[in-house]
Amino acid sequence: MPLSDNTVRNALSPLKACLSTARREGLIRHNPANEATLPHRATVDADEDRPRPFPRVEGEQGEMIETMELVVQLVPSPHRLMFELLAATGVRRSELLAFEGRHLVLDEARPYVMVRQRVRRRRGEGLVIGPLKSRYSRRDLPISMALAKRLLALDIAPRLLVFQSSAGTMLDPDNLATRVLAPACEGADVEWAGFHTFRHTVASRLFAEGRNVVQVQRWLGHHSASFTLDTYVHLLDNDLGEPLAMSFAE
Repeated sequence: MPLSDNTVRNALSPLKACLSTARREGLIRHNPANEATLPHRATVDADEDRPRPFPRVEGEQGEMIETMELVVQLVPSPHRLMFELLAATGVRRSELLAFEGRHLVLDEARPYVMVRQRVRRRRGEGLVIGPLKSRYSRRDLPISMALAKRLLALDIAPRLLVFQSSAGTMLDPDNLATRVLAPACEGADVEWAGFHTFRHTVASRLFAEGRNVVQVQRWLGHHSASFTLDTYVHLLDNDLGEPLAMSFAE
């Protein structure tokens, strides 16, 4: 199982310090750890210049396969429900991991989840739960009854995290990306995809269903409709459609 970038960095730091001391004392001529190349992967929460959703691909029998759903199916069962919720809502990774039981409204005719906080990494403290990215990120997102029933079956206490590690601790987003999501994406032949690809796919499907830009803006928690339009304009249908219906007196 691959190690996270932070794990590699943490292992290298004491080694580099020891070798540095050895060089100062004349035991070695140079510190070879200074030449080590640390792993670096792009932050999966970062927006791309041209967001790329999961594609639809043609199967062996000519059927169309939705890659996002395929990726979710390939996620190991302990984490699959979390990725089902991600695929249904397109929330940011930091928001997904911060859901608590009190943020799930599941026993009503129109179930939804409340985005109220996010997980972030604070220097010297590690992962902590804090306020949202902005006031525009606060939103309520509808989910299907089927998904609501599966979440309800978890029976999560109001102040407990909905998704936790096997030890009952907060999930590390970097570990999830490398150890859970990356293998599923590789299995679906979309190795380039990451957490934010779910968000882009949800946006594209909202537009495909006929939602207007303000609805998509509020769904995604963007600060303005113009930002949403600038980000996703390349996903919109370029066809101008049918002529306007006109009626003139003869």
